[in-house]
Amino acid sequence: MAMLAHRFPRVRRWTAEQLYVRLLEDGSALARNGAQVHLDSALKLLLEIDWDQSLDAPGCVRNSRNRVADLLGVKLSEKVREGTRKKKKVKASVVDEFESYASLVDEFAR
Repeated sequence: MAMLAHRFPRVRRWTAEQLYVRLLEDGSALARNGAQVHLDSALKLLLEIDWDQSLDAPGCVRNSRNRVADLLGVKLSEKVREGTRKKKKVKASVVDEFESYASLVDEFAR
């Protein structure tokens, strides 16, 4: 499930394809384990989602991955559900590189 929300779209698309094929082959094993599984809905969702869209809005691939996990009965922690948010960098104040040089020249000019 983590790879369905990978930062690279090709990885997400390939993972969705592989998961789809694996569920077609062994999907009945999930139902035998007693988990509440909606296999047909999960397969349909894996096919319909454009995994090349952005992770967050407007593409919302992460939300689609969460729905697939819910349909398959896979528990995801809140941290995994929300993903890692990039921290905004605080821009350092701009320092004039010539400011100290100008004060040095003023000292010698006097």
